[in-house]
Amino acid sequence: PFLIWTTPFTFASMLGLAFCPQLGVWTHNLLDAASPGLETLTLAWFAIFYAVFEVACIASLVLFGALVNDVVPREMIGRFYGLFRAVSLGAGMIFNYWLLHWSENHFTYVFIGVSLLFRIGFTAMCLKVREGEYPPPPQDVHRQTFLQAARTYLRECFSTGYYRLVFFAMLLGGITFMPFNTFSLPYAKSLEMDMKAYGSMIAVSYAVSLVAAYPLGWLVDRFHALRIGIVTMLIYATSTLYGSLFVNDGETFKYVLVAHTILSGAYYTATAGLAAFLFPRARFGQFASAAAIVLACGNIAAGLVIGPLSDL
Repeated sequence: PFLIWTTPFTFASMLGLAFCPQLGVWTHNLLDAASPGLETLTLAWFAIFYAVFEVACIASLVLFGALVNDVVPREMIGRFYGLFRAVSLGAGMIFNYWLLHWSENHFTYVFIGVSLLFRIGFTAMCLKVREGEYPPPPQDVHRQTFLQAARTYLRECFSTGYYRLVFFAMLLGGITFMPFNTFSLPYAKSLEMDMKAYGSMIAVSYAVSLVAAYPLGWLVDRFHALRIGIVTMLIYATSTLYGSLFVNDGETFKYVLVAHTILSGAYYTATAGLAAFLFPRARFGQFASAAAIVLACGNIAAGLVIGPLSDL
């Protein structure tokens, strides 16, 4: 039930993003002489809806991870996430190959379609997946005030060095791909790279990742998510160093774009179930949410640094 409650907020924020230009025009006309400008108002609407979208996504991801932890057997969690990743890659291939080049001029329709697909698919999953029976929570939980519960939460999640180290490692892994993912499209445009070619490269990368997703999941179940994650991150670091030294035009950028997409996807696939191995199963949602808080703070800090650096 907690998961299905977040769905309307995500759906509404996607629809809001779709109509930001129209809302900007409407607000501009409404304010008349007091308007700060059409572009400013459109950007303000975009920021509002994107903030709601991000908050809803963080909540959904934590809750979804907790659902997977509850219903998927531990010995199969790597293969589950491998197949889950394969399905999402298939959707990504379809979008990047056929729809990406349309999104520049018809993004309202693209956003509407994606939001409807999310609303229907996520709701269907929430209604169809059946959880097991759980023991009742401890009685003292019900007697705690909000502040008491918050103190207990912070003490249990952040007082142990082991968990602090896990959160920090997950933070570094989470923000590693943020600069490339955020700025690869503007960079490709600055190199005058054709957007259809850009989308095709992403689609090819997704096809390779799709084929590799299940074997990666099997390796995780066989050798542990942590070991496979470390190996993929080392290979990714090597490819990124190569790109920083040798990319100078659209043609050379293609290869690094493909390497980034495949290797970052491999890391995400390999470490998708990492929390299930490192957090206590009975309190998985609690520790996963704490990790999400740390990652959100890290994303804020990284964004404040990466944006100005990119402009510079």
